[in-house]
This record gives sequence, C-alpha cells and structure tokens, in this order.
Amino acid sequence: MNINLEGVIRKNTPGFVQPRRSQIYVGFQCHQKCGFCYYVNRCNEKMFPLDYIRKQIDFCLGYGIRDFEITGGEPSEYQELRHVCEYIKSRNMSSRIAVITNGGLWRSDVWDIIDEVLISYHISRRDMNMDRAMFPLGDTFDKVNKTVEKAKTHGKLLRFNTVVATFNMGGLDLIVDDLVKFGPSVINFLPVNTFEQAGEMSRYIDYGKLRPILKRNIGVIREKLPNCLVYIRYFPFCDMKGYERHIVGHLQHMYDWFDWNRELDGTTLLDLVDSGTDPKTFGPYGSRSLESVTRTRNQFYEKGEECLRCRYYLICDGVEKTCDHSILKYAVPEPGKIVKNPMEFIGNETELLYLRKYPKRP
Repeated sequence: MNINLEGVIRKNTPGFVQPRRSQIYVGFQCHQKCGFCYYVNRCNEKMFPLDYIRKQIDFCLGYGIRDFEITGGEPSEYQELRHVCEYIKSRNMSSRIAVITNGGLWRSDVWDIIDEVLISYHISRRDMNMDRAMFPLGDTFDKVNKTVEKAKTHGKLLRFNTVVATFNMGGLDLIVDDLVKFGPSVINFLPVNTFEQAGEMSRYIDYGKLRPILKRNIGVIREKLPNCLVYIRYFPFCDMKGYERHIVGHLQHMYDWFDWNRELDGTTLLDLVDSGTDPKTFGPYGSRSLESVTRTRNQFYEKGEECLRCRYYLICDGVEKTCDHSILKYAVPEPGKIVKNPMEFIGNETELLYLRKYPKRP
C-alpha cells in the first residue's frame, strides 16, 4: 500500500507541537557495561572534550532546540558534567536540563541546576534469574534509590526507562514493584529485539507472551500511581486494544515533550557537528522529522499482508525486520476504520505534564 504518510500525518495532527529537546552526548564511558546496551563495545572509550560538547549545544540552540537531555555512556562519570549544565544555562537560562543515568547521579554536584532525571532500571535485586552476562556488576537498586531520594529532595521531575528483553521479561513484575515504590511521573518500557540477531530466533521476545505481562503491569501502575504516564515505546499495536494510549511508536515520538527531536535521531547530532554543518542550513525546525521516521521504519521494521487489514496500519511501526521475517508471526490485525491521527489515543498528555511542571511554554 503506497500512502503519502507525510500528507496524512500533517492533515491529522493539527495543534500538536514537536518538542524542542535534544540529547547531548558527553561520551560513551560507562563502568556498568550492560550486555544489551547499544554502546557496550564503546564503554571503555574516553569521554568527549568539553569543547566538543559545547559544539553540540551550540548546534542545537542554533537550530531551535531549547531543552536538553544529557546522555552517554554514563553522564555521572563525566567530571565536567556541571560545566556542561552551566554552559547550557549561560546560553539560554530558560533551557530545561535532564540527565539520563543508571543511578550514579546521586554523587554528582548538579542537583541545583538540572530539572529532570531519567533513570535506567532494568533488573530487580529480587530476580533470582538475573543474567550476569547482561549485568556483570549485578543490580543497581542501591544507587538508583539514592538518586531517587536526591531527585525528590530537590523537587526534580523523575522518569524511568526499563528495557524489556528475553533476559528480564520473566522478572518484570518485580521490576514494576520497585518502580511503583520509586514513584516517578513517567515510566517507559522499551521492548528490545536486537536487530543484529536476525538469525537467532531464540533470542527474540515472544510478543504473544509479553503482551499479557505488559497489560498486567500497566494495570498495577495505573492503580498505584494514577498520575504516572506509562508508555511502551516502539512496540506494535497488535492485540493491544484498550491499551493504545500507552504505545509510543516513532510517529508518536515526534510529539512527546519529554523526548528528543526526531531530526537529531541517535548520533545524527554528532555527525552534523563532525561535518561542520551550519544549523541554519539544516532546514526549518521539524521539517525533517517525518523523513527520519520513514527512514527508521523502512530500515528496521516490516509489516505483512495481514497488516493491510489492520486499523492501526498507518500509526503502527510494525515489527522488527528479520532475515526470515519470523517476527511477522506475532502480527494480530485489528479490523476497523483506519486510524489516521498518530496521537488519537495519547493526545497531548506529555505536553500537559510538561506545562504543569514548567508553566512557560518553550
């Protein structure tokens, strides 16, 4: 089915605003070395020079970015982290700063200058089946708990990312029990099927088994943290009727006020800085977002013929593309009128949370 996706989306998302937020990389150094990390093979690299990080910030501000998520690696291992934050504020005092951390941020001296903390939390210490190959240093509960307490003491907005894969899917109930106790404003589940393992079906998540686990735990969070936003990111809409508002695919990502700009996807920002690109020549703000979404979908995802009959066909990314197309067996089309607005179910709830926390619109 050939569809002008850009035309359909622009027509059906009036009033929705793309976030003016970008990730800033301080380097890939991280002593945790989680086996599923995108950058596990780069964890021993040195952190970036401060001048290089300033160039990232300058590019973003020149392009229209206002808010920043500092990531790595592990930012708390960067000795110049406070200088990075101070430079952002010196360039734009109204910029909101979030730091992504595995929990080590509690030791840092940036609590008076940052606005948000996004903690990565992927295993419960009570999980007796913990895969030591994935977590060579064991669980992170103690340092995460210290960082949570610091965030609450200083009044910072608290978010969590939890990767879900074959190594921890069975312990998700325990993880969610911990997350509920931490009490964040946002919880993101990120089901991960590593694309490079396309020939190893034994390593893939069984979506048929994962869906009921996710539904059950969303119910737990709804009951115990009714004001917490809960999302499953980059997950197919298949067999998730009644839970659509919790699914954030690449299209929905475009309008998430607590996520990074799609045009600076992944390490694209580093490539732009390395090439010396002038942000003023990069195009009008937001004009390349759909191009980025389409490129990601075409490269990493696929849909089968049965998906053509699904009402979520346009707004769903599909399933991970594999050599033998095996994950397509998990596709469960939902009949009905085609949904054309990617924000049909989520609406503008991330924008509303942002504006409650930071009343002045960026």
